[in-house]
Amino acid sequence: MVIKFRLQSLYRMAVAAIMLTGMLTGMGALAASDLKERIKVRDVNVRLSDIFSDISFDKDKDVFAAPMPGQSMNVSTTKLWDIAQINGIDWDKPLVSKGIRVIREGRPVNIDALEALLGEEMKNRGINEDVKVSIFGLTNSLYLPVNSDELEIEIFSLTLSTKQDRYRAKLLWPLGDGSSKEIDLNGSIELVRLVPVLNRTLMPGEVIEKSDISWTNVSIKSITTTTLQST
Repeated sequence: MVIKFRLQSLYRMAVAAIMLTGMLTGMGALAASDLKERIKVRDVNVRLSDIFSDISFDKDKDVFAAPMPGQSMNVSTTKLWDIAQINGIDWDKPLVSKGIRVIREGRPVNIDALEALLGEEMKNRGINEDVKVSIFGLTNSLYLPVNSDELEIEIFSLTLSTKQDRYRAKLLWPLGDGSSKEIDLNGSIELVRLVPVLNRTLMPGEVIEKSDISWTNVSIKSITTTTLQST
């Protein structure tokens, strides 16, 4: 009986030890950091807490530069592992590659405002006529930082073609932290002039009133001797 009792006691102790080990292992697993599933940032840098879960405030810091506003970047498992090791983060490197995609939030730039900004700079450089500026390329890929606006864009240089119908511009694009990045734009310039046009259809014999007239910019190339230019 004594032997049986001791065996039962040893069995219970072994079961308790196994359960305790499981609990401790489970607690360790909960405490370990894991990758966040969706990573969206607004700032110019990506922080530890943007990538890993369970990062305390005192250990949080910038780890690498974020992409330009409105753009994204891939971060490899190897880079994530290096970041975890350097910063003492308990993260189990997966056997299968588990890279992440970081998206930088941004505000689509107002293309009309940007073209107007370029037009004003062209006037400052000697073009006396009103101009219509067009930007070539994927203008829908231009984004500003969430809390920035077009007034923060600076024209670094502007070169006009001999015929003054094309331009190349270098802009200092705000990044959101007081710094900027140089980007290139190019496009066309069209000289325009304000001419009066009817804003409604008039019947024969009707008197044209001032309220019937609007003013619109028309390409100078399309203006002929028959074009009404004043009222």
